[in-house]
This record gives sequence, structure tokens and C-alpha cells, in this order.
Amino acid sequence: MGKRIFYLEDQQFGALMIRMIESKGNQVDWVQDVAGACYCLEWEPGVSAYDYLIFDLGLPGGEVIHADGSVETYGDTGLVVGIEYIQKNYNLLRPAMENGRMAILTGHSAQFSPQLKQFLEDVDTNSKIVKFDKASDEVTRQITRWLGL
Repeated sequence: MGKRIFYLEDQQFGALMIRMIESKGNQVDWVQDVAGACYCLEWEPGVSAYDYLIFDLGLPGGEVIHADGSVETYGDTGLVVGIEYIQKNYNLLRPAMENGRMAILTGHSAQFSPQLKQFLEDVDTNSKIVKFDKASDEVTRQITRWLGL
């Protein structure tokens, strides 16, 4: 039986990755913004439905409605939007982080964002989040290997 994977990526890079993952009999729920992430992880099907979570960090901001009914705008704080979502929803995502079932996609932006640099340092010391560099020619192979495909 295939795995169910949550994939938050706002660029076409995601399409290639999805074809690769689905060709191995897995299901991918691909969302391209924080509103979609909120819906899939908090509402339907819910974070516990996923075997793995993959997050791009550089995302467009936007408004979301959380499962508790609160409305929140992401992207106004100056933080990288993906980091902001992870930090604000830490309790929801913590089991995946602690069990090595969550990955983040980084790229060249890591060298330009002090918040991203600090977040990645914290990830190295405080969780089992797996990091992949989107700029790497090997990223597709690395992710499929991490997923056990």
C-alpha cells in the first residue's frame, strides 16, 4: 500500500516531484499556499492522515481560517511564510517533526534571510526535520530515497 504525502510547494518544481512520487503508487496532496496547507492539515483530511510532510519555506502570504475558527494573515510579520506557518502551528506538526516524517525544502534564499538561517540552525539542534536543498541536482533522488521509494 502506498504512502500519503502532504506537499506544500508554490512553484512548478513540485509537478516533477509529484509525478515521481505518484509513479511509485503513492498519493500526494499538493497545495501551493498557506491557506491550502491550513485546510489539509487542520480540516480535511487532517495532519494524522499523512505519512510524510514536505514544506517549501518561501511561499506567498495570505489569509487562512483555522479549524478553531480564528482568521490569521501570514506574510505580514517579515518572516519567511513557511517558517511562520510551522512556528505558529508547532503543536500540530510536532509529532511529524519528532518522528523524522517532516522535510523542509531550502534553496538559495537561505543565505539571504536571517530568519531562515536561524530557523535552520534551530532545526539542526531541536528536531528530526529533514532538510533538502531545492537548488541541488540531486534533490528529487534524495527525497524519494527519504520516502523509501
